[in-house]
Amino acid sequence: MAEAQLYESSPRHVSAFIRGSNERELRAHQRTWETARFVAFNSLMPHAKKGKLNKPTDLIRFAWEQAEVSVWHETPKMSKRESDRLDRWIAEKYPGAIELPVKKPRKNGRSKV
Repeated sequence: MAEAQLYESSPRHVSAFIRGSNERELRAHQRTWETARFVAFNSLMPHAKKGKLNKPTDLIRFAWEQAEVSVWHETPKMSKRESDRLDRWIAEKYPGAIELPVKKPRKNGRSKV
């Protein structure tokens, strides 16, 4: 960011720029380590026992990869009731976005949602 842009920008914009720059540097650092792992994996592959090294993550798993895996497995499942409630909310907020199921009448005359 040029000095003139810095003085003309809001604090929010400057903060977003700094955050983006830091994230770009972090991704470049991660890419360097992943490249090194890939080279090591391909170098060791001919010398490893069959089935021992199937993918580069078998060699080493980085902290940023472990965080992605743990978040994915800890995501709670949505119940049928919560799913129906979300569908109704979306249908009210954005008409025509989704199609809700047709209510079926019960034997005693009441409708079922």
